[in-house]
Amino acid sequence: MTLHTPPNRISDLVSLKQNGLSVTCQTYFEIVPLEIDDSGNSVRAFIFLCRYGGTIDGKAYGFRKCYARACSDQHCANMYQAVMTAKPYAYADYDKLERAGIVLEKRRMTLEEIVKKFEGMQETYGPTQIIHDYIDMARQGHGVKIDPVLNIMSAQEYIDNYKIQRIFLMVVFGITCQGNTHQHERCFACYSKDQEAIEKKEKVTIANERLKILYNEFDNASIKCEKQFF
Repeated sequence: MTLHTPPNRISDLVSLKQNGLSVTCQTYFEIVPLEIDDSGNSVRAFIFLCRYGGTIDGKAYGFRKCYARACSDQHCANMYQAVMTAKPYAYADYDKLERAGIVLEKRRMTLEEIVKKFEGMQETYGPTQIIHDYIDMARQGHGVKIDPVLNIMSAQEYIDNYKIQRIFLMVVFGITCQGNTHQHERCFACYSKDQEAIEKKEKVTIANERLKILYNEFDNASIKCEKQFF
């Protein structure tokens, strides 16, 4: 198998490894400050993301994946929910890579270090449920309905001494189960505003492919959902 384009997803790395290419992977987790443009108002937040990088048959690659967002004005409770949301999704990705035979080298800040800071807070803030908890409930026979709402979010990322305008392709899932409602937000892709002409089409495709995988899981669990795509 020949590498024509650099990988952009976890599944790309798994596929390349399964097709016989030599894949190395280093990860490091980051909490990046954001300033969100919300209808003329500025809202400060944080995005929890992991940077994946390494080589494919000696050629360097790199991409990032966002796992959760927290608003900074809601302090510990909101940060705790974001960390606990990021944790299972990131661990699932790590597991996919390792099961494919890709050894992970974790550098700089790791997700484990972040999670450790929030240990013991579950009694205060309660458990955090993610979409796959509701998928499991649907498989057990509980009625689950999920309404996705697309949100194209513009925000400035603050990295070191400079800022980058980014577009985040977010989805807010309204989940109804056992008479209760819950909102769950996920980021499916993002790109730099100044590279929109080059990156937008590819990132929209990635976001929609990720949504298709999730919607297939909904279908297999008999979850009611009116599917939306970017």
